[in-house]
Amino acid sequence: VARYVVKASDVAGKTIWLSVPWNVIDTDKENPALPVYYTTSNGVNQQQSLPTPVRVQISNLKEPVFPDAGKEGVLHCCSRPRLWEGVKVRVRADVRIEQGDTITLVWQGCAGPNGTQPIEGTYAEIRRELTTYQPGEDVDIVVDDYDTLIAPMVNRGSALVHYRLKKRDGDRGNSLADFVIINRTLPSGEICSPTNDLCKEN
Repeated sequence: VARYVVKASDVAGKTIWLSVPWNVIDTDKENPALPVYYTTSNGVNQQQSLPTPVRVQISNLKEPVFPDAGKEGVLHCCSRPRLWEGVKVRVRADVRIEQGDTITLVWQGCAGPNGTQPIEGTYAEIRRELTTYQPGEDVDIVVDDYDTLIAPMVNRGSALVHYRLKKRDGDRGNSLADFVIINRTLPSGEICSPTNDLCKEN
């Protein structure tokens, strides 16, 4: 699937990078042990390496959603539940998710409103074992470490989120990513917090 012509300037131990074209990958997108090997030839003699099993997995699981963020995709001071009560992230039902699998939610807090400018110290992985999962169920995971993972997004920050799926048989998959805007600043400039609930009437 790829070819490299050795140059006179090449030395022993040099790393050679080869790209596998998509039309080749597309013929076998799910393979837990695809044998990969290379051959060398000087035009007279040809030698073949031992095969190395490579896990190939192109899953494109659906991105997680934020059910409390509304149509505009914003969590703010007046959202219910309040930001300091946790942010719910929903993994939507998928036929590839089954009882006995494990979901790892990956959360990254960001200063930008669209999942950009990661904030140091706001990265987390939250693991959920699906021991009682029923087919067709959504999986809700609550990010509840407010001080570390939510509070740093003060003025139109965001959280960039995706999840990893580990199947009970060892196969793995990754979802697409999506973001939710997190804003603790009102138009007046006031900042809400657990000790300063600015929407008590809601």
